[in-house]
Amino acid sequence: MQEFPEGERRSQISTNGGDEPLWAPDGRELFYRSTDGKVMAVRILQTEPALQISAPVALFDDRYEPRSFDISPDGKRFVMMRRADDAPPPRLHVIVNWLPELEKLVSSSK
Repeated sequence: MQEFPEGERRSQISTNGGDEPLWAPDGRELFYRSTDGKVMAVRILQTEPALQISAPVALFDDRYEPRSFDISPDGKRFVMMRRADDAPPPRLHVIVNWLPELEKLVSSSK
């Protein structure tokens, strides 16, 4: 975590790294996904004169899709996309140099 806008004070929040940070609506708690896939919570106890935070607490396990959680505006519920037990990993198709192919298809349909 880094002070804004000055950016002078920096503090490590996670104990083992993580990503997908998400602030609680009241700004007093930070959620993130740990490197082992758990959704973690850290309470911000105070910011002045120095930052004090709680130890990270695991909230959920790795059965949720990456980049798939948010918190309700009242801060009481999470919305998450759960991974099906037998679901294959998601696939991504990347098409490079697609413009010439598109132009060929469009011109042949006229």
